Amino acid sequence: MNLKLIVCIGSVLGMQACSTAPMQWAQETFGTPPGYVKTFNMVPRLDSCDPDAYINGYRFGYMTNWNQEITKSVEAYDSALKQTPQDSQTQAKYKFYKSKLFNMDSVNKKETRFDYVPPSVTCESDSYAMGRGQGSKDAIRDVNALNTTETK
Repeated sequence: MNLKLIVCIGSVLGMQACSTAPMQWAQETFGTPPGYVKTFNMVPRLDSCDPDAYINGYRFGYMTNWNQEITKSVEAYDSALKQTPQDSQTQAKYKFYKSKLFNMDSVNKKETRFDYVPPSVTCESDSYAMGRGQGSKDAIRDVNALNTTETK
């Protein structure tokens, strides 16, 4: 039995409609000034039955994990500046990473409500969890790529 069918059956049992329409690409902007802003061209996973919840979960997972990883670099360069405050290269790297922090006020607070829904109870919570997991993985991958290019 394929996963799409399982999701559809689960949705019907949960009294929610199941759409077999293909998911559409969405251009999503994460963050707001004065924080970091990044635009994504994305499409929710095919086994996600609620595209909006998936994107909201992705946004929360991505921004949260991105900020956690970037904060490590900010703190490292901040510590280095305390040792050598006049080091222009360290100052530049500190400013570079500080400018990459998302303003978390731009994350809609209602998105966190899915944390409290038991797993596999609703299409919305399942889709949110899928998006959050993928967003978390992608954020760590992207920060690692940023670190690699920044150190060259």
